[in-house]
Amino acid sequence: MLANINVLLLDYALGSLKRQGGKSIFIFLVLCLLIFLLASVLMIADAIKVELNTTLKTLPQITLQRFVAGKQTNVSVERVDTI
Repeated sequence: MLANINVLLLDYALGSLKRQGGKSIFIFLVLCLLIFLLASVLMIADAIKVELNTTLKTLPQITLQRFVAGKQTNVSVERVDTI
């Protein structure tokens, strides 16, 4: 009984594909494009997160800067020790 229902369901699905083949192919292609775009966006976002975390692990915890006339200059070694 169950096998008969599965065969009838498969026959109905194949008949539907024959009747509306162009529409089914178009929907299939649109869904493939959407899945491709979503996967690409998620992959790029994950790669950016991994790169950001890797970069943050290598940065120092404190950054010391000195600005003279609006430009960044080196801080003398004597001042670094006092800070």
